[in-house]
Amino acid sequence: MEFLKNNAKWIGLAGCALMIIGCFLPFATVSILGLSETIALSGTGALGIILIITAIISGIVMLTKKSKLSLITTIIYALFVVLNIANASEYGDAFSYGIGLYVVIIGVIIAVVMPFFKSTQDK
Repeated sequence: MEFLKNNAKWIGLAGCALMIIGCFLPFATVSILGLSETIALSGTGALGIILIITAIISGIVMLTKKSKLSLITTIIYALFVVLNIANASEYGDAFSYGIGLYVVIIGVIIAVVMPFFKSTQDK
């Protein structure tokens, strides 16, 4: 537990890094009539840019003394990912998730939890 308290900012920054890395990994695969297309969040145009920018901002804010403010951009990031997942329902059974989704989810969880650990360096 002491390790988490002393390194909360850096662990949170690692979560933000996972959020960025997850944008470049295969997020989903759509298979229709024998054709398959793999989609990464970074390749979705404006959405990919918004996700990467919000993850970078969240990481920068995570390093400040007001690290709880990073929750704002992390939640915005998570909402965009949830909206993207909700839009995927139109593909039905032809849609399957890739490793990018799971990396993003792990990164978001870390980035949301870590600001609540009070670092001994912030006192």
